[in-house]
Amino acid sequence: RQCYAMLKENILEMFSLSDGSITVRDMDESGASQSAALEEECFAHPWPLEEYEKARVRDEFICLCAYHDFEYAGFLMAYTVLDEGHLLDIATRPKFRKRGVATALIRELNARLSSLGVKTVMLEAREKNIAARNLYEKLGFELRKFLFEISFIHVANFCCFHYSLAPFSSFLTNLHLIGSL
Repeated sequence: RQCYAMLKENILEMFSLSDGSITVRDMDESGASQSAALEEECFAHPWPLEEYEKARVRDEFICLCAYHDFEYAGFLMAYTVLDEGHLLDIATRPKFRKRGVATALIRELNARLSSLGVKTVMLEAREKNIAARNLYEKLGFELRKFLFEISFIHVANFCCFHYSLAPFSSFLTNLHLIGSL
């Protein structure tokens, strides 16, 4: 069992993009702390550190951290329910944006979900978050519908994206948006 854990860690550390500088691995205590701090920096309603600590040890959650040349660059949190995956949260430190960090995190998530038998991945993005929406579309996610978050403070439009992990889905070249923007 210990050998398996070491092998798994070594394989995860070897994952990188073509430039060889991005590594994705399971979130550890340090990663949880750094992710909570990044969450506070990036989002108006951040998750507290305790939620990261709880999620990273639960079987239905996939909590990943990305490192660029061994420096913390971002994180992703997702969970599974039956044959669906839900990307809950993803963020990249500002100095590492547009360097493939989010792409590496999502590709690793998709690989792990596929190995678990998950058939689809869902996520939500703010309608006005064009950079995120463009990334998701580039990676093969399709816009399905608009959702709305209503709170006492504001009403915000969200886009719901869907990605199929079925065999050969990555070979589709003519992806299209469903609905109008």
